[in-house]
Amino acid sequence: MHAKRNATLTQARLNCELTCVRCHNVFNLVLTKRQFDDGEFAKHCSRKCANSREQSPEANAKRSASLSGRIYPNRRKYTSEHVDVKCIICTNTFQRKRKHKTQTCSLKCKSEFTSRQSRGKTGGYRPRNTQSYNGQLFDSTWEVALAKRLDDLTINWVRNKDALQYKDQSGANRRYYPDFYIPEHNAYIEVKGYATEATRHKMTDAIKRNSIKLIILWSLNEIEQFTYARLVFNSSTAGFHPASTGAEPVPRSNQ
Repeated sequence: MHAKRNATLTQARLNCELTCVRCHNVFNLVLTKRQFDDGEFAKHCSRKCANSREQSPEANAKRSASLSGRIYPNRRKYTSEHVDVKCIICTNTFQRKRKHKTQTCSLKCKSEFTSRQSRGKTGGYRPRNTQSYNGQLFDSTWEVALAKRLDDLTINWVRNKDALQYKDQSGANRRYYPDFYIPEHNAYIEVKGYATEATRHKMTDAIKRNSIKLIILWSLNEIEQFTYARLVFNSSTAGFHPASTGAEPVPRSNQ
């Protein structure tokens, strides 16, 4: 093998000037005498000219006959890059890329879709770490525990979404969202593991400005021992109702 290759390399070389059969430009090729005599050399000056050559009917028929009957199982069928999809909000038809999973036709519809997905599942804001119970989202495990306790007592409750206006210690207008609302008693319940001066001011000012009934639960033990009697007693009068035991609020554990 090596001897034959070396013998070929040592043959005399000819520097030939050839004319492209497509564009008729002159180009140079270095060929052996055998290649030149047998016609085994390029007839075009570039790949562009070679690819643009006209195929003879005989060549096309020969190629078609050689390819007919072949099966290519790994060849992917051509598919359109875009597909028509119906918007799930406005039902208008729009085009999207086949690989994408967009379900809405515009930013307005996307915003409406996101709003519908989260409607009734959050309060006035959406915290990063949430807990799920009965198809609703909660800010902490303590709130989940209170929801379960209220269900055990067959007390109708809703996740509060109404903002209560108040002024903070600097006089700026703020909004306060208690955790739970009890429609039958028109009372709010707040789960709070700690209280600062600013927090107490917020609750007190919100009660005065909105004339609400607010019950504060400071510990998990108090949540587990919550009773219907306490709800009726504390919601009978408007005002701030802290823990009935009089215990000081303690920092909430990691939830």
